[in-house]
Amino acid sequence: MRYKVILIISIVISLLSCNRHESLVPIQELSFDIGFESRSKFEGVFYDHIYQDSLFYFADPVTEKKIMFFDRLGNKKDSVSLVNGLNKILNIEDLIIVSRDTILLNNNYSGSIVVLNKKGDIWHRINLNQYDSLGNYYEYKFTSLNKTLLKNNSLLTASKWYGNKFEENKHFETEAEKTKYFYNRVAKEPYFMKVSNIFSENPVQIYALKNFYNKFVKDKSLIVEGNSYYVTDDKILVSSSFSSKVFVYNLHDFSLIKEIEILPPNEAVSIAPLITDSGLSHELNDELRSKSMITNIGYSKSKKKYVFQRRKDISKNKKTENIPFELIVLNDNFKVDKTLFFDGVDYLWYGSFITENNIFLLSKNKNRYGVKNYGLFKI
Repeated sequence: MRYKVILIISIVISLLSCNRHESLVPIQELSFDIGFESRSKFEGVFYDHIYQDSLFYFADPVTEKKIMFFDRLGNKKDSVSLVNGLNKILNIEDLIIVSRDTILLNNNYSGSIVVLNKKGDIWHRINLNQYDSLGNYYEYKFTSLNKTLLKNNSLLTASKWYGNKFEENKHFETEAEKTKYFYNRVAKEPYFMKVSNIFSENPVQIYALKNFYNKFVKDKSLIVEGNSYYVTDDKILVSSSFSSKVFVYNLHDFSLIKEIEILPPNEAVSIAPLITDSGLSHELNDELRSKSMITNIGYSKSKKKYVFQRRKDISKNKKTENIPFELIVLNDNFKVDKTLFFDGVDYLWYGSFITENNIFLLSKNKNRYGVKNYGLFKI
């Protein structure tokens, strides 16, 4: 009897260790010899219909002024020059790659978007109106999570309010009062600007999702974060460093579908005290570096699974060199299927790619100048 109990315990331990081993050890390690350093906002993955597979891209619009394309095994497939695009719009803040013949380059400061083909030639230009009918001035940015056009050649951008031409002479007693007013307006103004028929001569712009931050931020004295939204065929998933939830909206009418509690509530960034006259908040910057947040979102159509990459809270151990993170897999009803934990020793909490079947995690220790290495994991 004692032998049977020991045997059963041994089998259970063995099975648990096997599952853990399969989850945390990559199926394959891949190397991308890019030849230059690229920032994560100029990296991504898209499905190429000519190649009939996913292609990864890495761009440098400043020094090398080109985009490099690779297959999933790290083999170089193509490159496109950005010189013509830069000559036209001067500065590239964001890019979207639909295909190698449809590359959108965005200068959000001027509201100009140019479209390149695979030869690097401009075949279309979009000039967005940065003022609405009330005189509000906006800049439009692409999401940091997935970079794709919507159906019917529509484009969803994040709109950020930067002022009103009728308020240019508005007086403020202190710089802190002015900054607080600014971020209160940012919180109230539309989060999105959608452009329909972007390849026509007269694209149509509409603004949507007002008061997004007012749902969960009580003190709008300072809101500093990127644009974190992920688009599927019919939904928009929006995350914020200041909320423990991910908000799911209908893509067509922007109505709220669901709120997903994805972080422990005490691990989201809490608003710092009122800012000083200098307009700085060191407490908030510290929280943004150490509290938990969603760093990537992906969706597999074939498996009907969502994947969230979540950086863990290190506020009690801020000096750690290993920042842990989790991969949370949810089903189509947003119920958690499984959670994989990574201790941050071998892989980084940022810079990952999520494709239809796989997750590519950026290696922490094996990269060198111009070369990025990834561990391949199954969804």
